[in-house]
Formats: sequence, C-alpha cells, structure tokens
Amino acid sequence: MEELFQCLGPRLRNIHNTGFALIHTHIDPKEIPNLPRAVHLLEGLLLSLHEGSAAELPDRWASEIGGLVHRINEHPEDEWNFHAEAKRLGITFTYFRHVFSTRVGMAPGQFLQQMRLEQAAQLLRQTGRPIAEIAQFVRIDDIYYFNKLFKRHHHIPPGRYRRELARKRMAPRESPSHTRDK
Repeated sequence: MEELFQCLGPRLRNIHNTGFALIHTHIDPKEIPNLPRAVHLLEGLLLSLHEGSAAELPDRWASEIGGLVHRINEHPEDEWNFHAEAKRLGITFTYFRHVFSTRVGMAPGQFLQQMRLEQAAQLLRQTGRPIAEIAQFVRIDDIYYFNKLFKRHHHIPPGRYRRELARKRMAPRESPSHTRDK
C-alpha cells in the first residue's frame, strides 16, 4: 500500500496522511507522477482482495497463461485478441499484460509476433510456398514489414534464409572415410 501512495505524489499522499477523503477530492491525472504504476499496484491489491490471498495468485495465473501460450504455439496464425483474453480472466488488459510478461518474459504481442516468425521460418524450410503467401498466412500482410521483422528476428532475410537452407541440403556431406592424407 505504501508503494501505491509513493506513486501517487505528494498532494495525494498528504490527503491520505491527513485523513481527508479521496472521494470528495478532484484529482487531475497529471498530478500523479507515475499513474500507470499506481494503476497497476491498485489493480494488484484489488485482485489480491478479490482472490482472497496473494499467495493463491501464482498458481492460477501460471495455469491460465500456460494454457494461452500453448494455444498460441499451436496456432500462431490465428487471430488473437488479448483484450478478450483479459476479459475472460476477469482482469484489466494492463494487468493481463503484466502477468503475461512476468510469466513469459515478453509482452503478449511480442510473443505472438515471435511465434509467427518461427512458424514462417518453418514454412520456409518445409514448403515451397512463396514468401508473400507465407507472410499473409502468419498474418503479416505487408511483405516489406514481414521481411524487416524476419531479418530482425533471424538475422537474415527470408529469401536468403530459404536459399541457404536449400544450399546446405544440396551440399554433399563429408563422411569420416573421406579424410585427407597428409
């Protein structure tokens, strides 16, 4: 609770400390120096109260987020609505994003994008489908943006990725019996 009041700034801390009711006080959001953090802390407190105990939360979220991660891994090309997922869980999108990021190590949108790029790489390796078709399949409709994202993620453009894999498959493999004589 103290951390929440620290985020609220001096004016609101003084209102709290002097006992004035916040209900009758007009609060300009600009007066709260760290509003997103304060909202996050308040949501966490309210959620803890709602659930009964903060100790029960990790198991519940691990299961829920783990299930969602599994579903995304299985079908990253599907349409995903993280606002609807938050609503399904009964939490705000901001808190959902925090829980997801804490559990997975990245925001839900980043995770989805990474899974889509992994799926695109798999399709480049296993199919002869055109790159533009693969980009559309993984729901990255702008081919230039897809190329940029793919290169950022795999450190190589998609066309070159496919060509280098094909070249490696075509190259004869050296067997141990073909060693050079000295």
